[in-house]
Amino acid sequence: MFEEIRLEGNFTLSSGKRSNYYYAFETLTPTEVKSYSYKLSSLLTEKFPKIDYIATPAYGGIPIAFCVALDFCRPLVVVEKRYNAIRGPKTKGPYIIVDDVISTYDEIRRVEKTIGYPPLAVAAFIFRGSSEAKEWPTIYLEKKEEEL
Repeated sequence: MFEEIRLEGNFTLSSGKRSNYYYAFETLTPTEVKSYSYKLSSLLTEKFPKIDYIATPAYGGIPIAFCVALDFCRPLVVVEKRYNAIRGPKTKGPYIIVDDVISTYDEIRRVEKTIGYPPLAVAAFIFRGSSEAKEWPTIYLEKKEEEL
């Protein structure tokens, strides 16, 4: 899964880490994003059927989180990186953070800090970390090579 968007080279990723591989999610068609997002939503609804909203860090995870929010029929909250500002409805209650790739959990922690309380879980298409966080369950479609 996701081999169709895997690029080989020498990349500096948004985490600041280096990798010989980059997953170009922006090259997925809307139909592919929706299909993969539905698979992720299905995994989430099994374990977390009652949530109030979906949160995501800007920018890479927005299309995925939007589709998951549609699947749950819940609002989407986007946390801006520059000012840690929240875009979307003001809401309280259980939520899930959705991103495209999780590796260091830095973006996840930033979103949690900005919102002010922990999510029920975090989710992504790809997990590239060395170990899963103990703070929250981590749900993903594929585990890929770790970042360097």
